[in-house]
Amino acid sequence: MSQPLVFLSGGGETGAQIRGHDWRATPLGDPLTWPKTLQTAVSLMLGSAQPVYIAWGPQLISLYNDGYIPILGLKHPAGMGQPYRTLWAEIWDQFAPVIAAIQRGEAQHFVNLPIAVGGRPDRPLGYFTFSWTPLRDDEGRIQGFYCAATETTDQVLAEARLRETEQRLQMANRATNDAIWDWDLQRDQVTWNEAIERAYGHALSNVGTAGGWWIDHIHPEDRARIDASIHAVIDGDAVDWAADYRFLRGDGSYADVRDRGFVIRDAEGRPVRMVGAMRDQSERMGVERRLRNEASDLTNQIEQFWSNTPDLLVVADTLGVYQRANPAWKSVLGFEAEEIVGMSANDLVAPEDLQRTAQALAIAQVAELPASLLRFRHKDGGYRWISWVAGPGDGEIFAIGRDVTAEREASEALRAAEEALRQSQKVEALGKLTGGVAHDFNNLLTVIRGTVDLLRRPALSEERRERYIGAIAEAADRASNLTSQLLAFARRQTLQPQVFDASASIAALSGMLNTLLGSRIDLRYARPEQPCLVTADPTQFDTAIVNMAVNARDAMAGEGVLKIEVRVVDRLPPVRDQEAVRGDFVAISITDTGVGIAADKIDHIFEPFFTTKGVGQGTGLGLSQVFGFAKQSSGEVEVQSAPGFGSTFTLYLPLTSEAVSRPVEARSEARALEAGRCILLVEDNREVGDFARHALAELGHGVIWATDAEAALAELARDPGQFDLVFTDVVMPGRSGMDLADEILRLYPHLPVVLTSGYSHVLAQEGTRGYALLRKPYSLDELAETLARARVNWRPR
Repeated sequence: MSQPLVFLSGGGETGAQIRGHDWRATPLGDPLTWPKTLQTAVSLMLGSAQPVYIAWGPQLISLYNDGYIPILGLKHPAGMGQPYRTLWAEIWDQFAPVIAAIQRGEAQHFVNLPIAVGGRPDRPLGYFTFSWTPLRDDEGRIQGFYCAATETTDQVLAEARLRETEQRLQMANRATNDAIWDWDLQRDQVTWNEAIERAYGHALSNVGTAGGWWIDHIHPEDRARIDASIHAVIDGDAVDWAADYRFLRGDGSYADVRDRGFVIRDAEGRPVRMVGAMRDQSERMGVERRLRNEASDLTNQIEQFWSNTPDLLVVADTLGVYQRANPAWKSVLGFEAEEIVGMSANDLVAPEDLQRTAQALAIAQVAELPASLLRFRHKDGGYRWISWVAGPGDGEIFAIGRDVTAEREASEALRAAEEALRQSQKVEALGKLTGGVAHDFNNLLTVIRGTVDLLRRPALSEERRERYIGAIAEAADRASNLTSQLLAFARRQTLQPQVFDASASIAALSGMLNTLLGSRIDLRYARPEQPCLVTADPTQFDTAIVNMAVNARDAMAGEGVLKIEVRVVDRLPPVRDQEAVRGDFVAISITDTGVGIAADKIDHIFEPFFTTKGVGQGTGLGLSQVFGFAKQSSGEVEVQSAPGFGSTFTLYLPLTSEAVSRPVEARSEARALEAGRCILLVEDNREVGDFARHALAELGHGVIWATDAEAALAELARDPGQFDLVFTDVVMPGRSGMDLADEILRLYPHLPVVLTSGYSHVLAQEGTRGYALLRKPYSLDELAETLARARVNWRPR
């Protein structure tokens, strides 16, 4: 290097770059021609360890030293010799006013100035402290500036983090109820946060700064212990300290606190500072004390219950072996509690209950066992009824047993008394029924017997004879109605169920009901638009509706409002101690505005011959028919009434989805079987058989009489072709008429069969199985019509 360029000596990397740069190609020209001021500034720059940047000339050509390279980042080494505006294009707008001030001769200084540096992608934003000094040429004109820079990015960011930490700490101090303390152990000075006032009621202005203030506010009973424990940590080599004690509040009460701190030691291990936090745990401690007291009380109560309860208490393992037992075993079963330990239920339970005991044990191992009644052996050899409940817990089974022997014996005695009462009531009811039947039949028999005597008088006129015969016929019809109603109540009548629309049947009855009820009763209807299909005997249904309507009419003394409502319901209500039944039912309610029914009468209104009407105003069998029909049709009848508020009778029948039955249409207009037919009569009763034979002969038919089913089959076997029809009783010794009809259908499918019966259990339970039925008693016309229809409508099956 020539002597004139000595000002460019040194400077490390950038010094070499400056020396090797072709400055003649720049506005600065040859360094030998640079003004003395510029040469001096460059020499100072290259010799400085501080980042320095020089800009010179109208274009502010850039020169910088090694310390400035980190500020340039990727802009180095190309930045050497570039105009300032080119090198720092991204910040030109920010620094143009600064450069203008320098060119006016005003030095500039910035501390921690944020600058978005374009050459540092890893740190695009930096903080810098700058000192800008104007540079003059040899004539004193300002030609550039000398910039000494220091990057303070790390310092600024660290200070920002510190401020943020301090702010968080201050907010935490304000937010927490923990009294945070900082104890300078060298000067015995303690600093408290605001929580000492907020949580403990001590104004900061009144809080002593020495450690003694804290010691003085510890409960006297705790003071020596806490003082010793904290100084053991401070004076020893430990770091952490924690203690529970009572601290005096500003209001004079004591708080239960949990205090924790740590000791800070210098390089020689001497304690210089201790920082900690005192937390008020009075509420938690109070809860814990209450829980301990409650637990203690509960333990005492359990112990008292265990010792004093009259119930058996036992704890068993999962195999059922008793581990602990209470003293009640002595009073209940005669065993000391110590004797029970090691036994199991199998050692005590009655042999008949062993299987149920095993089942109960299996349940109690995994779930709560509902009350289970078992017989346990007493030490005297007898047995006691024990009701057990049990459940699992912690690998054991806990069980409680109650001696219910006395209650069970009392219950058995009560059941026996109730059964005796029921039998007595049945006998009484049967007596009433028998008396009612006897009364009505004696009346009818009086008419019949007396009229027969009148018919025997000599010289009786034809007019009187016809009147007397009519009286006998009327009495017979009344007797038939009476037996029919009794069978209906007993649910033994022979029903012929069909599917029909109950609502439509009510509508069809409207004309008859208007006539029966009279013009002074306002009859109203409420019927749904959709069909209400039921499966029942339509004739008996009509009879039941009429009976309830007539009963309502009489309750209103022939004047009032009677409403008949038909609806579909989704349940059968609880009636007469029977639980409710879910399902679809058709409900037919008949509501009147009559006198109502007294509470002591309402339970008897469906009993045969029971009536609240005057003498001669009813038989007391109408509602019995309704009751029997409802029960036999899988339905129910309910009554709601109160004196002075009328009554509502509701008949419930199951709703069906089957198709409506088509009525059987007669395929012939014949009203009587053509004379000259041969009828096989099967009747075991001699008097009835004689009547039937004479009746059939009167109708012009030949009759062969068999007294039982076997005799009838024998006659058919001899010559089946001679018979045109079989007319058989149902109830007979040996094979019944129903079975006989089935056998005839199997052997002679083209031979019609007609059944006749006054009552049959089979008919009541199963129906007629499709055979024609003529109910006893019957008239000659009814006999002729039934035989004719059976002959015409018979089809082999």
